[in-house]
Amino acid sequence: MKKILLRPFSNKKGPTIYFDIDLGHELISCHYEIICDDELIIPPPISNPIATDNLWQHTCFELFCKKKGSDEYLEFNFSPSGEWNCYEFSSYREGMKTIHLSSTPNSEYNNHIFKVTFSMPEGKEEFLEVLHPCAVIECEKEKYYLSNEHLADRPDFHRF
Repeated sequence: MKKILLRPFSNKKGPTIYFDIDLGHELISCHYEIICDDELIIPPPISNPIATDNLWQHTCFELFCKKKGSDEYLEFNFSPSGEWNCYEFSSYREGMKTIHLSSTPNSEYNNHIFKVTFSMPEGKEEFLEVLHPCAVIECEKEKYYLSNEHLADRPDFHRF
């Protein structure tokens, strides 16, 4: 897959990210390369990361995915701290439920590059037909919402 460019909402000046993904047989690997002149605020790694809500309030790397033609979708959130979460929605912001992953995602942040490898929840492989990578990047001066496309009049990663 070629790299996908993620831009800040409203194309305002700020960081950009190059995203790529490897859809392996059992594991999915996402790679986010951040290009930024400002000082990034990166949550430090923790020793025993767990599934955690509200990761998007700080620097967080996200992947939304769904089946073609479906309203149902999944949302994955990954923090440089090692924390993560996964949610399933029945339609736009409706019917949210937490989905448990069979193992802890393996993530690493180094020199403006965030990598995460994880297993798709069992029975959800068909959700990988439409991919929508996103990120919330917290910098010293401002917080940015990056996506390959912004389809609303405010940052809203759930529209894709």
